[in-house]
Amino acid sequence: MSWKPEYTFEKGMIELFEGKVNCCGCSACMSICPKQAIKMEVDLNGFVFPKINHDLCIECGLCKKVCPFQTPQIFDRETIATYVAINNNSDVLLNSAAGGIFGALTSYIFENNRVVFGRAYNNAMEPEHICIDNSSDMIKLQGSKYVQSNINNTYIETKNYLKMGRWVLFTGTPCQISGLKSYLGTDYDNLITADIICHGVPSAKFFRGYIKHLEEKLKGKVIDFKFWDKAKEWGLIGKVFYEKNGKVNMKMIASLSSYYYSYFLRGDIIESVVMSANMRVIAEKVIL
Repeated sequence: MSWKPEYTFEKGMIELFEGKVNCCGCSACMSICPKQAIKMEVDLNGFVFPKINHDLCIECGLCKKVCPFQTPQIFDRETIATYVAINNNSDVLLNSAAGGIFGALTSYIFENNRVVFGRAYNNAMEPEHICIDNSSDMIKLQGSKYVQSNINNTYIETKNYLKMGRWVLFTGTPCQISGLKSYLGTDYDNLITADIICHGVPSAKFFRGYIKHLEEKLKGKVIDFKFWDKAKEWGLIGKVFYEKNGKVNMKMIASLSSYYYSYFLRGDIIESVVMSANMRVIAEKVIL
């Protein structure tokens, strides 16, 4: 799929990018804008991109300076160590997509009044980044979610916590971690970042369409969706939870029978930018 520039600007006005292949939708520019002149808007394909309100823009240029594509931060640092691990807590492991390393990191963070940022579903089954500060909410963030999440103001919240001296664990895709690091502009000893090995994310709009499809098929309201479920076996088997006639039901989703899994695994619904070589992933992080 090829992208064409969606926005045009008058001479002298800031242009965030020439084409969508030069933007990953990380939201760093929106977060850094001192006039809140940048909003993330959904395009026809369901992906989010920044748009400038030029009535508010003062052309300070911070949005371009903070962009991971236009000002890539590359660190030639030696890998400290590489580990393969599995969580020995069976409950945490069962609710995790793989080996439960995120659960182990989160448990460590919560020991000393620390906070964790990650993606969760809201009441409309839309993935968004949230902050949690207790282990009882950890299940909201557990499990892989193969869909683009809304960063909201979590970069700003993260910086506020860091400046207060609190430890922060921030998890996300490589694009989101790069966006956070670019927004912060400096290293913090009390920040731990963890990203996944990512080959791209489908849009939230496409995911919402899939959820609607399931609701029509099940004749109920979907309240949760797991892309990986280990109740029966380890493998690419999903599970949907839905309300029907006042009761909560669940149904297993075989990946071979799901159009969402099929399109995702073939790369047909993935944002094209994340497949390009332009993204520079920032070092000093944990890769899950």
